[in-house]
Amino acid sequence: MAIRLNNLAQLLQDTNRHAEAEPILKRALKIMERSFGSDHLNMKTVAESLALCESANAQLENKSPKHFPRTTSCFRSVALIGREGWCHE
Repeated sequence: MAIRLNNLAQLLQDTNRHAEAEPILKRALKIMERSFGSDHLNMKTVAESLALCESANAQLENKSPKHFPRTTSCFRSVALIGREGWCHE
């Protein structure tokens, strides 16, 4: 379900509908966390999408990314996973 929500949100982002995509991505992230835990590799896709979406929304609203600490924290965790070689792309 979370991957399908992520795909829907990606479609919305591709059509510059970032504000609509953000709540869908947040829901997908919650589902992913509940299902797999916050350190699971599957979190990477959804966390990256949410970070990009929030960044796009921040640019549209002229806000700094610091307004999104939860996503920033999650994105850092995903980056650490990738750096330690657990992420296979």
